[in-house]
Amino acid sequence: MSYNVYYMTLCIAALYDDGKGVAINADKLTQVQIKNEHNEDVILTRVERDDTDKIRMLTNDIALIAAGDGGWSDLLVEDIKRSIHPSQKFSNVLKTAVAIYHKHVEAKAVEQVLMPLGFSSLKDYLRHTTNYPPQTIEVINKQLDDFRFPTDIAIAGKGEDGYEVHNIDWPGISQIARYGFTAVGKGQLLALPMLSEKYYRTMSKAEVVKILTEAKIAAEADEEIVGKRTDWVFLPKG
Repeated sequence: MSYNVYYMTLCIAALYDDGKGVAINADKLTQVQIKNEHNEDVILTRVERDDTDKIRMLTNDIALIAAGDGGWSDLLVEDIKRSIHPSQKFSNVLKTAVAIYHKHVEAKAVEQVLMPLGFSSLKDYLRHTTNYPPQTIEVINKQLDDFRFPTDIAIAGKGEDGYEVHNIDWPGISQIARYGFTAVGKGQLLALPMLSEKYYRTMSKAEVVKILTEAKIAAEADEEIVGKRTDWVFLPKG
């Protein structure tokens, strides 16, 4: 028997007072998938767990939000925390997080896409691209582009000019949330329309809490992917 825990998930982060702080909320729903020795699903259950922590503090003033495979989320957080110092600037922590995310995503893409084709690494594949017809390389490149890592993350912390929220995407690209908010997880498609319509970054903390609450409630319409219990984190703390 083996099991995986998936964060079904909605995590939202949004700035308030034009970057003086950031509010983050997340549901607590997980999907526990248990497989037998033949890799067949034998139990698939969804539960809101007290120990589910989708908002993870990297330092006292930098938070990571995660959606997807809980095991990968734990590994990413552990690797990042081992590689940073609590007093580091947000820009340096972000750079480290991007590099670690890229490392894990590349390794997983190599395992799932390139190794079955006989390539041992991305460098190995790039060295041999001239040995294959352009059409073959185009197909492989599309498979790499379409590859989805089992965990999506975003990071919030205080930059040089106030708090910032960044998405981290494959192949390890940090993109600042231009409008001051972001969401990760399957529930984002239900939450983002309300945020796009009603949110603006100069809102007060109380106003942002209200709109994030409304956005999460909207996403709870699909109870298969978003739980009703909510965790909150505010930066700066206190």
